[in-house]
Amino acid sequence: MRSRVRAIKTTKRRASREKTEPGSGNVFADLGLPDAEERLLKAKLASKIAELIEIKGWTQTQTAERVGLDQPKVSHLLRGRLSGFSADRLDWLVETQSIKSRHDYLFDSRSLFLGGAQLKSRRSR
Repeated sequence: MRSRVRAIKTTKRRASREKTEPGSGNVFADLGLPDAEERLLKAKLASKIAELIEIKGWTQTQTAERVGLDQPKVSHLLRGRLSGFSADRLDWLVETQSIKSRHDYLFDSRSLFLGGAQLKSRRSR
């Protein structure tokens, strides 16, 4: 028991010596990655798409059939592997490909703001 108490005290001492700083709200910018704003926008869109798919109770196969993608691409999207998707394509999926219905008021990608810049949907162009 004493060794466990000693280990906890050591861990607390180490943690109190580590310096931390608050994040900017964009983990991609904090990591110094290129196109940080675009990456954050894509991550937010993909997260909302995954949320809507879960609410609808669709499988990856059902989602693929409804939006015109193949199942592996849906899998990549749901796992956050977004290099093959542009923000415009993700927005297009939400707006035009039946992921969002008239009754889905949880998310409107046109109102997603990122650092004051708004993604313009293809529908409004």
